[in-house]
Amino acid sequence: MLDALRPQLIDIVNSALDYSSAENFYQSWVLAIQTNTQFRHTIANMESLVSKEMGLSGLIKLIDDDPKQSEKYIYMAIGYAVINIANYN
Repeated sequence: MLDALRPQLIDIVNSALDYSSAENFYQSWVLAIQTNTQFRHTIANMESLVSKEMGLSGLIKLIDDDPKQSEKYIYMAIGYAVINIANYN
């Protein structure tokens, strides 16, 4: 069942994020957490869909920026989610 839902859930995440730079990725992540209920629910349950290693490396490849800069902003985004996501649910 999860395999059938995976493409739809990944579309929810991808449609909310801007991969044009690391900073734009972070800003779109924060905005999605603040305004998009589907996004929040999806990322809260991503570990059952994608391994942490695959998720990180996949995001780094998607972001059109230096890989180290992308990694930094991904970790910032994750930190933002961990600290703030409960405030919006």
